[in-house]
Amino acid sequence: MFHRRIWLGFLCILAASLTTPMRAQDLPADSPRRTAMVEVIERTLPSVVAIRVVERNEAEVRVHIGSGAILHEHGYVLTNAHVVRNAKAGELQLSDDRVLPFQTLVRWPCEDLAILRIPSAPSLKPATIGRSHDLMLGEPTVVIGSPTGLARSVSTGIVSGLSRATRTEYAFLPSMVQTTAATSGGSSGGPLLNALGQQIGVITSRDTSAQNISFAIMIDHVRQVFPNMVAAEQRIGFQFGAAVDMLAEEAKVTEIRAGSPAEAAGLQVGDVVTHFDDLIVRQGIDFHLMTTRLRPDKSTNLRYRRGEETHETMVTPTGLEPLDAVAVENVQPGLQAEVYAGLWDKLPDFQTLESVERKVIPQVKLDEFPMFQDKFAMRATGFVKIPADGLYGFYLRSDDGSQLFIGDRQIVDNDGLHAAKDAGGLIRLKAGLHPFTVEFFEAGGSQDLRLMVESTDLPIQEMPADWLFHQSSSESTGEPK
Repeated sequence: MFHRRIWLGFLCILAASLTTPMRAQDLPADSPRRTAMVEVIERTLPSVVAIRVVERNEAEVRVHIGSGAILHEHGYVLTNAHVVRNAKAGELQLSDDRVLPFQTLVRWPCEDLAILRIPSAPSLKPATIGRSHDLMLGEPTVVIGSPTGLARSVSTGIVSGLSRATRTEYAFLPSMVQTTAATSGGSSGGPLLNALGQQIGVITSRDTSAQNISFAIMIDHVRQVFPNMVAAEQRIGFQFGAAVDMLAEEAKVTEIRAGSPAEAAGLQVGDVVTHFDDLIVRQGIDFHLMTTRLRPDKSTNLRYRRGEETHETMVTPTGLEPLDAVAVENVQPGLQAEVYAGLWDKLPDFQTLESVERKVIPQVKLDEFPMFQDKFAMRATGFVKIPADGLYGFYLRSDDGSQLFIGDRQIVDNDGLHAAKDAGGLIRLKAGLHPFTVEFFEAGGSQDLRLMVESTDLPIQEMPADWLFHQSSSESTGEPK
C-alpha cells in the first residue's frame, strides 16, 4: 500500500527491477555453479508473474503489488484474493519484461484465492502443479515473487511446519504449509516450489513477529476447492454436467449428471479429458479453467481417452436459469432457530432430535445463544429475500461444522470437527424470497459462526438482517412464483 507521494518512487524501483538481466552469464553445462537448484529456478522463472493493481479515490492513489503463477499457457494465473482486492483489472509483468493487462476472472475470498485471465495471452509457460499430501519436514523449498516490487526475486528454505493455520484480512486459512524461505509484501500469490520445481503451495502470509516463518496454501487444498471456486456453470449460466478427479495426474471423469449435455455427448465415468477444442487439459485444474470458456448453446469439441483409444465428441452446454423465488404469506423479520443438546463430530440428523430452545433470531450469530457454549447444535430456517436477479455468493465461517441450504440445494458445506475456517458457494437466484436453512454444531473449545454474502453489485459483507424472514405460522413454505 503506497500513498501518492511515494508512488512515483515505487514505480522507479519496479522499473529498475524489471530491467535487470534475466539470467547470469552463460556457463558450461557441467559448471559446478549450475546446481540442481539453479536449474529448477531457470525452468520455473518463466511461470511466475508480478502483479500490480492501482486503486484511486479522491484522497490518494494506492498501488498493490503481488505475485502469481501461470496455470495454463492460454493465459490463466493463480494468485491471492487479497492481491487483486476488488479490482476487475490490472497489469502483470512476465519474466521477459513484457507488461500485459489482466482481468479478474475469479475472486474467492473465503480461501484467499483468485484467478486472473490475460485476454490476449501470448504462448506462456505454465507452472507444474505438484502435490502436497506427502510433504516432509526439512525438504527444500523455493519462493519466486516480487517482494516490495522487486520482480524475479528468489529465496530458498525448507518445509518447517505442516498443517498450520493463519488468518488474513479475508479469511481464516487452516490448510497451510510453513516455510523458512524469506517472503515480504509483494510475495503474496507467488508459488512455493519443491526441489523438482513443482508448485506445492501459494504464498499467502508471514509471521511479522518472527523471522523466517512464512505460510502458503497447500496445493492439494487449492486442487480440492478449485471446482467450487471456479463454478463456471453458476458464474456463466450453463449446464455441462461432468466432474473430474482433482487430485489425479489426469483429468479423469468421476461423475456424469443424468440428462446433462456431457451425458448426451457420450462422456463416461473413467474417461480422461485431454482437450477442449485445441486447448490442452493436463489435470483437473486445466479442466475447470477450460469450462470458463463454455457458453450456452455453443458447441465445443471435446477430446478424451477411453482405455487406449482417443475419441472426440461435440458437447453443447444448455442454459441455466436463476432459481425461482417462492410466493409466501405472513412473513416476519428473522429466522426461526432451534437449539439441540448433544455431542457430535458432524452435523446431526435434526429430524430425529427434540429441540431444547426455540427462538427467532435477527441474524445468524452465536451471540443469539449465550447460554450454549459446548455440546450443542442449531438449525435456523426461514427465507432469504434476494433484492435482484443475479449470481450470489454465500460464505460460512464456523468452528465447528456448518452447512447452508437454499431450498433443497446445499450451497455451503463446512461440516466436521475443525477450528474456525471459511467455506462458500455460488448460486444464481431470482429476486424474491427463497427457502433458507443454516445448520451448525459445536462440540467443545472455541466456537465461531459467521454468515456473509456478496453479489456482482454487492461487496462481500455480513448477511443483512433485513434479508432474513420466517413465516409467522407453520403453514406451507411456499410454492414457486
